[in-house]
Amino acid sequence: MKKLVFLIPSLLLFVACDEQDTDVKVPTEAVTLTVAVEGVEQALSLATLTAQEGPSGVAEVNLLAVLSAAAPDANLADFVCDFVAEDGFRTSDKGVGCEPLPCQQSENAWVEVNTGDLRWLPELGMRGCYGPKALRRVELSPAPPPVEGIVITVAVADTDHPVSLLDLEPSLGPDDLMEVGLDAVLLQAEPAGALADYLCDFVSADGFRTSSKGEGCEPISCARTANARLDVATGDMRWLEEEADLRGCYRLSALRRVELILP
Repeated sequence: MKKLVFLIPSLLLFVACDEQDTDVKVPTEAVTLTVAVEGVEQALSLATLTAQEGPSGVAEVNLLAVLSAAAPDANLADFVCDFVAEDGFRTSDKGVGCEPLPCQQSENAWVEVNTGDLRWLPELGMRGCYGPKALRRVELSPAPPPVEGIVITVAVADTDHPVSLLDLEPSLGPDDLMEVGLDAVLLQAEPAGALADYLCDFVSADGFRTSSKGEGCEPISCARTANARLDVATGDMRWLEEEADLRGCYRLSALRRVELILP
């Protein structure tokens, strides 16, 4: 059966071919999961849910179905989920990059009926901390308020264009930080002509300006921003190895403004 699979935070749309969606015989020794919603617990045997045959030939149930059955009155869009294994492993204990994730994403995960092993669609590239073996508990807590995100002002021909980094499609960079290409940010301002037609000057949140450092820190071709990345959470700039010769004045923390200048 072909399915459209939607990844909820923010963001990415995948079209994938799921496993064969057929009912299978549920093993006699089915796992019982505990679903806790703000401290209120409900135990649910996976044997009570409709199972399908997973890629390894074992019975599994969709995690969204588990949460919906155990907490039918909960609006999953209002909660984030943390996962706890039989041995006490907790996803969020791994820290940055393993925070509780929106419970609506559970439609992309399956739980093996006789072991509790948690499996996600491989296309999503989920980190290992989100796929504990022998899952026994899912904890739902209120989702945090939306992140306001960093706004970069792109100035073209004396006109300021605010660009929210949350409006762009991020990718995972070093140290598991979410990044966007600086050239993609600049193109949101729809400059006339190509980026190679402009020089770029950079301004940080504290007012530091690259060109203020004088010789050796002049505005550079905006085409080089194809080799620059911005941390979505901070605006910190990271240049790829192709730009290893750039001085520190071009490597701003907390970038907030880019000025495009016609030579």
